[in-house]
Amino acid sequence: MAEYADEGNIAGIALWHPTGPQRTPLSVSWRGARRVFGEKLEWRMTAGLPYAAILRIWRIDAADDREREVEELVVLKVSSSGVCRVASVNARQPQANEIAQRMADRAAASPCLGEP
Repeated sequence: MAEYADEGNIAGIALWHPTGPQRTPLSVSWRGARRVFGEKLEWRMTAGLPYAAILRIWRIDAADDREREVEELVVLKVSSSGVCRVASVNARQPQANEIAQRMADRAAASPCLGEP
């Protein structure tokens, strides 16, 4: 299951197993850029249930007191309780999709990270 939220300049997504509750308290959010989402949402499945997803996003990074637009492939761990970010890949680097896919394959055993 998937649910998208856009509250002005904050975007977010919640993903969860269809076997879990209808709504999940766990979601991932970021300060969205112009596009916010790309055309990529790739599911990783085992036994018919998602355990990870890869989502192309655009966000605003405000590091060093300067704002810049960043295009990323966000690797998400999906469970019955919700979703969390386990990795982010610079979508403009060579072989970004393959790197994100390898990270997604290990998502179930990866620790959750804070917001980007």
